[in-house]
Formats: sequence, structure tokens, C-alpha cells
Amino acid sequence: MATYTRGCIFNTDETGVYFDESPGLIIAERGKRGSTKIKGKKRSFRATVLLAIAADGTKLPPLVVFKATSGDTVEDSFFYYPKGAFYAVQQNAWMDMDVWKEAVIEGVWADYCNSEDREPLALYVDNFKSHVSDESIDGLAAYGTEVVPLPPNTTAVLQPLEVGLMEPFKMRLRTLALSAEIEAASGESAEGEPRKSLRERLLRMRKMSSEEKRRAVAKKVIQAWGSISESNVRKAWIKSELYTQATE
Repeated sequence: MATYTRGCIFNTDETGVYFDESPGLIIAERGKRGSTKIKGKKRSFRATVLLAIAADGTKLPPLVVFKATSGDTVEDSFFYYPKGAFYAVQQNAWMDMDVWKEAVIEGVWADYCNSEDREPLALYVDNFKSHVSDESIDGLAAYGTEVVPLPPNTTAVLQPLEVGLMEPFKMRLRTLALSAEIEAASGESAEGEPRKSLRERLLRMRKMSSEEKRRAVAKKVIQAWGSISESNVRKAWIKSELYTQATE
């Protein structure tokens, strides 16, 4: 492997996120006996988020993959989704070769590489089939990028995203989800309408449409990723010791 500068060494990986990221709650209205409960920890409406970082602290916009069929109306609505992320669909909200090729290589990665003249790049990935396939290697090579697979069973100690960033990212998502639930539970009714009971407000929150949930997930992902600083990213690389190995 060639020697690369800090800003040219990248790591990317995916993680699952949920609309219902917050822990279970027991909520009671002030002045009333008993409680309205959200039992256990509900985890529904899954999406996949791909994150990418460089050793100099650079963060690329996240890619959010939602459950839908390619070509349907969901993709048409992405134009109106929160700015600051890329969006894609897959029938199970998973990363597969089509999403990797069309949304990652020709989307996130192409956008970064084409934004200005880039030096040769290295991209560290795990051994997921889509990441290390010949099609992936050739596709990324077209953008001056060398794919560097990490040894099997080493991502927990070598991959910067896994070592230092996925946990705080997911914690921030949970905090945002909890804040959204509390805000919805305490929300005011429209002018002239009687205030709805706590149970009614919670049920309304649980009955949000798929479109509303997609937009909510997108917003939280962008906010959570935005809370990760360049310093956090650099520290994750140092903690993983991958940068030292890559530049030796």
C-alpha cells in the first residue's frame, strides 16, 4: 500500500438506526394518579446509515438508506428532505451492491472527489461483500481510491468508526429521540381545540406516517452526526492506531 497524507485516508462503515431509538418511558401527567406507559424499548422503522471519515478529522455527509422499492414515490420525495445527507432506498433498508455502487461510490464518494482536485485516496473497509467486491474496487479506483480491506475480526479494534465514533453517534441519536418524545408528549393543541390527553398525544406520536418517520430519522441523523467534532474524529483514528499503521 502506498503512503497517504492524513486527509487522504478514510474509513467508512454502516450502522442500523431506528425511529424509536429512545429507551422505554413511564410518563404521568402532573396532578394525576397512575401513568401512561411506553412499555419496554420499542425499536421499529429501521434505516441504515453509512458514515465516512478521514484521519485529518474530515466527515463526509451521511447516507441514510430507507426501506422502499427503488423507483417508487419515496425517492421522489428525497428532494424535500433535510439537507446535509444523501438518501437511498432498498427493499429491506440494507446496504447491498446496488446501493453501494449507486449511492456510495457514485453518490457520496463521487461528490467528495469531484468537489476539487484530489490526491490519491485510501478507503479502509471491513470485509462485507459489497465493500470488497471487484465491482467496488474498480468503481472506487475510477475516483483514484485504493480499497484497503481490514483483516477479518479486527474491526472492533482497528476501525476508527467502530472504536471511537459509533457509540457517541448512537448515544446522540437516543438523546434526540427522547427529546422528541418528551416534546411531543407535552405539545400544545391547536388554538381553539381542547388539550388532548397524554395518551392521545403519545398515540399520535406512535401513529406517525412512514413519510413523517423518514423525515424525522433524517433530521436526527444529520443532527447527531453534526455533533461529532473534527477533534472527535482525529481522536478515534489515534485510538484505533490505524493511521500509524497506514503511514508506516
